[in-house]
Amino acid sequence: MNTRRRVNEQPMKLFYREKGQGPPLVILHGLWGASENWLPVANRLADAYRVILPDLRNHGRSPRAAAMDLETMAGDVDELVASLSLPARPALLGHSLGGKVAMTLWLERPGAFSRLVVADVAPVRYPPLYAAGHERLLAVMEQLDLARFPTLSVLSAALVARLPLERERQLVLKNVRRDGRGLAWKVNLPAIRANLDRLLDFPRHLPPVPPGDRVLFVRGERSDHLVPGDSSFLSFFPGARLVQVDDCGHWLHAEQPGQLARVIRDFLA
Repeated sequence: MNTRRRVNEQPMKLFYREKGQGPPLVILHGLWGASENWLPVANRLADAYRVILPDLRNHGRSPRAAAMDLETMAGDVDELVASLSLPARPALLGHSLGGKVAMTLWLERPGAFSRLVVADVAPVRYPPLYAAGHERLLAVMEQLDLARFPTLSVLSAALVARLPLERERQLVLKNVRRDGRGLAWKVNLPAIRANLDRLLDFPRHLPPVPPGDRVLFVRGERSDHLVPGDSSFLSFFPGARLVQVDDCGHWLHAEQPGQLARVIRDFLA
């Protein structure tokens, strides 16, 4: 693939995992996520697909950098796919922030991927209400001095007063790792803080693709990120379909991995 890089920007070699054999499928996680979060879905698809799971820049085990807009992150994924010399065009799946990266790459590189699945996000600028939750998590994480906590269990107990919701606490804890000196962040907090507004937006200058049936949008039944009747994605992806995964919210890959895997398998097949 011909990767497109911005002037003076250094290439980034993403960390990735692989599961299974067969036609390639690239899965991109969301903000505050990592490749490991999608293993429950990947394991259900590994009998039929070679599933490639990168950590996006500033997440997990991938490198860190100040630049963090959707087009730069799409370039990272494009570069990774090119480095793998895959025998066939891969399918592409992205959730939340990963869905925006996947849509950006699909629009920038028409024909480079066989199919696109976008999980619970739209190609729109999300309003301040959506930023508030990320801002709250950022503020808590920025105020934590991880050197004060000898173990994850001690950190978890300290978080109860700051983040009463168990899901939010788990989101923070999943972004902490142990290194030789103690606990450390898996995410680049300053870069996320500096670029959050860009990540909630979408590059509206990108040209739409021709009408076709190679794009699928999937929403969680209880999610407010992609609501019933929302057709905003048709402005970029005319002909795309929208399906629903029942009994789950935005984190459909964690709440309903089996049902989501069946939806993906049916579409790719």
